[in-house]
Amino acid sequence: MGSSAAIFCNGEYGSLENLKKFVNLNEVFVIGVDGGCNFLIQNKVKIDFLIGDFDSIEDKNYINEIIGIEKFDMDYSDFELAINYCIENNFEKVYLLGCTGKRSDHFIFNLRLMEKIFKYGIDVMMIDDYNLIMPFKGNKVLNREEFRFFSIVPLQENTTISIEGSKYDVKNQKLDMFRALTLSNEWKEEKVKIFSDNIVFLHLVF
Repeated sequence: MGSSAAIFCNGEYGSLENLKKFVNLNEVFVIGVDGGCNFLIQNKVKIDFLIGDFDSIEDKNYINEIIGIEKFDMDYSDFELAINYCIENNFEKVYLLGCTGKRSDHFIFNLRLMEKIFKYGIDVMMIDDYNLIMPFKGNKVLNREEFRFFSIVPLQENTTISIEGSKYDVKNQKLDMFRALTLSNEWKEEKVKIFSDNIVFLHLVF
């Protein structure tokens, strides 16, 4: 099994351009989650594994030749089964696509599942046409590159962070879960250094 996987869910898609900045799809294990396979088929991306009840997949003949898990237990979402598969198969890094869009309820639960996989020691990021989202804890260096803004979202009370090299630096700032203090910051220098003593979500805006 490869050390990296890309999960394609049945959400909203634009192009593959942002993803290609971070990963070569020919070098990762590609998991198609039900309707997410349609995007992969349309863009001629190889599919290594399928998960779902497959009722949203348009080209049934194509998927008949691919190994997968057909879902019968409705206690788990298709995406949750994909996350569990990556945990069980010891992937080191996972890229999440098609996890955002019009269904805000799905998006919120997808974020929670991203936190779950991170707690298993797996490096994970969610990418769409507008944002890159990742959980982290400890020290992080953010390169400006093509990003315009970044936000830090605490996931629990008593989270303390420091930010250096940004437009709005803080030092040993305890975050309030009900304030937007760390919303929409910018780079002042080419590299921003961040420290958090608890898991937070980092949102990078293209």
